[in-house]
This record gives sequence, structure tokens and C-alpha cells, in this order.
Amino acid sequence: MIYRKSPRAWDSVTVREIMTPAEALISVSPGADALGALAILGQRDLNQLAVIEQGRLVGLIRREDVLKWLSLHGGAELDESAPPAARAA
Repeated sequence: MIYRKSPRAWDSVTVREIMTPAEALISVSPGADALGALAILGQRDLNQLAVIEQGRLVGLIRREDVLKWLSLHGGAELDESAPPAARAA
């Protein structure tokens, strides 16, 4: 683990030592619902999710990507589907 190495040894730390192994990644499929992905990001306090298709990494979805898309495209759709109490501003 990197925190156990002396500062002099940090230049020899490999990515493998600090990465999250693929089998431990929280992931979604490309066809997953974007709001569901946003919920996972929020619940797990993550900034990004791996997008996996047929066992292969095909991309990443970032919290900021979903929020930006919603701010540009999803506002009216979300307002219409929200319960009346949630729509009141």
C-alpha cells in the first residue's frame, strides 16, 4: 500500500498498487437509465461509474455529465414526471 512506503519510495509506486480492481468497480450497462445511474452515484458518493458491456469497459459516466445533460435537456421532462409537491418552487 502506498501509505506504508516512505516518501523516497513513492516514485516507484505502480498504478496496480493504488487502483480499484475491475471486479470491485461499481458499473452500469450502456442501456441503463441515466437517472438510475445518477442515483447510484449519489447513494455511493461516487463521481463516476464504469460502463460495462459484455464484460468489457466501454466508457465512464460521470456525475457532472449526467447533471449537465439534465440541466440542458431534462428539466421539463423531470418537472412533468415529478409529484406536484416536488414541482412547486
